[in-house]
Amino acid sequence: MKAFSIFCLSALVFASTAMAQQVASYPEQRPVIDLSFPDDWTLTTKSGVLYAHPSEDKGFFITLGSLSPRSADQRVALNEIKDDIEGLFRDVEYQKPETVEAGDLTINLINAKGTDEAGKANINIWLIYRDGEDATLALQCISSQQAFEKYADVAGEIINSILPHGEESNAPANEAETSVQTYSYPDAENPILTMDLPADWTVATQAQGFQVHSADKLFVATVTPLSTDLIMDAMDTIGQMLTKTFETCVWNGGGKPKTSLDEKTGYSLTENTGVGVRPDRAEFLLRLNQYARVGSDVFFIMSTQVRADAEEANADGTEMMLSSIRYK
Repeated sequence: MKAFSIFCLSALVFASTAMAQQVASYPEQRPVIDLSFPDDWTLTTKSGVLYAHPSEDKGFFITLGSLSPRSADQRVALNEIKDDIEGLFRDVEYQKPETVEAGDLTINLINAKGTDEAGKANINIWLIYRDGEDATLALQCISSQQAFEKYADVAGEIINSILPHGEESNAPANEAETSVQTYSYPDAENPILTMDLPADWTVATQAQGFQVHSADKLFVATVTPLSTDLIMDAMDTIGQMLTKTFETCVWNGGGKPKTSLDEKTGYSLTENTGVGVRPDRAEFLLRLNQYARVGSDVFFIMSTQVRADAEEANADGTEMMLSSIRYK
């Protein structure tokens, strides 16, 4: 049961936005969210709906649109989207909805399966709410099982790239502080983990932990707290999830991880660095760190990914983040 729990968690939080190149803001006239798509996808907007698909394969579509104005009420939005689903498919079976937070966005994930004239279909819908907005956004992906298996990892990258539009405006306003922001987890009142970040980097909270995105969105770090009774299995399981989309991956130059002890805070660090190569030959630099402390009932795992050609541009910010981590 423990291994299954880790697998589900890592599948959610370690999908990386590092390959995403095209940043789209939606709706166009008054954006609520930003999200990123791979540079080899085609994006078009018709009648206010954003359509996105792999340029070489129109068999897998993601759409993003707005529901009715009354859908600002989450119950109304849920009923509205279910009416749409059941108007298109029969024998619909729903899984239990999941909820995550990204900044001031609330995102409800609805997974379902149904049948139409073409056969069985996977139905994945994300309802995106933001306080003060007139309507709920609905990002939908409806596909065959074959298409789902082919593009699930890329779709995960797209979903995990969602941020509130203009999130960077939350950086410190004082001119003397504009180069650095300090993030505290779970909050500033009772922090367990703190780190410094460039002011134009963004943080998105999740159901478990949080993600950090560089300004260009080519670097992403995911930090996940786990119960210490999972510590023996977590690094291996999450490491496998982190690298499953790469054709080849070499950790620590073929050697062993680096370990150290921070005497100031009493936490131990196990650090793995790797190089992964995608099937399209794009090279990524990876990191998988474990922060643990004797006597604590929680430990943290942090993964990072950055495209090799974006490493230099994000090097200072990465060093700032890593060197400033304090685990209390």
